[in-house]
Amino acid sequence: VFVGDLSWELPLAEMTEAVRLACEDYGDVALVDLPKDKGSKKQQHRGFGFVEFADASAAAAAVEGLPGTDIAGRALRANYASAPPKAAADAAPKIPRTSGRRHVKLYFGNLKFSAESEDLLDLAAAYGKVVDAKVVRDMDGKSK
Repeated sequence: VFVGDLSWELPLAEMTEAVRLACEDYGDVALVDLPKDKGSKKQQHRGFGFVEFADASAAAAAVEGLPGTDIAGRALRANYASAPPKAAADAAPKIPRTSGRRHVKLYFGNLKFSAESEDLLDLAAAYGKVVDAKVVRDMDGKSK
């Protein structure tokens, strides 16, 4: 079950426990996973997470009952984390892809400072047709 709109007032460990306690009202909780904000120096969650229940009926009860639950002054949002069942997906209207993109730009990092555009072209060509390859350089002439 996806849980979102988590309050920033609680750090990761405390929020994980608060979500677990709120979810236990609906059944046995197997796992609470709140992704850590890697840019944060302190242990902070990213404002959302996932809860795995021991059985599907507990998950269904949580999806129905959790939305609006207050944790640390903020109303929780909850819904199924996975794609809808196949029957529902088949009934949904199909939207044709219209972007028309025929190529994709890729970024290659950690190149040698002495790398040339031809080196990059050779490297990328091993995986398919390459339209263009360019090594970007800094003011000292080293590849970035």
